[in-house]
Amino acid sequence: MARILIAIVVLMLLSSCSKNEKYELQKYYRDAYSPAAQIMGGTYAGVVETFNSKAACEDMKREVEADDRRIGYDNSMFICDIKGSKKGAHLPRQWSFSSDMNNSGSVTITDVGLWSSWLFYYPGDYLIKLLIEKTPGVSGFFDISTSWYGKKFSGAIGGVLLFFSFLAITGDNE
Repeated sequence: MARILIAIVVLMLLSSCSKNEKYELQKYYRDAYSPAAQIMGGTYAGVVETFNSKAACEDMKREVEADDRRIGYDNSMFICDIKGSKKGAHLPRQWSFSSDMNNSGSVTITDVGLWSSWLFYYPGDYLIKLLIEKTPGVSGFFDISTSWYGKKFSGAIGGVLLFFSFLAITGDNE
């Protein structure tokens, strides 16, 4: 029985190691109010190309960014992301509050949900930012990057702070 369990674990590990992910070079517009973003209906412009490795995607990213610099175009932002992942999931965090969080041009009910999400994840995202900037060795070792913004780690930090805030507000003041 133990041999069967070991064999299953080994097969699971091997299958996860051999996962061949594709990467997409995605284009975004920095200025949501630019004519290009208005035509596209938002900051997401689309997939430039798909690659078999992250290294190839990063190489192409450097090329297209250099092309944009060469022609003086500064409204583009390119992100290498796993194919099929949520669009914009790895975009840098918006640090300043904006009433129009989704850059739709008007404040809607969608923005209200984005306000609470922005506030909830802020402490954890800020801790990630500090780790990346102040301790690059530690953040590099643990693969901490801006792709962690708004994910489980940030949520855990936000949840703990929310819990202790709740305790402080509702606790006995004797």
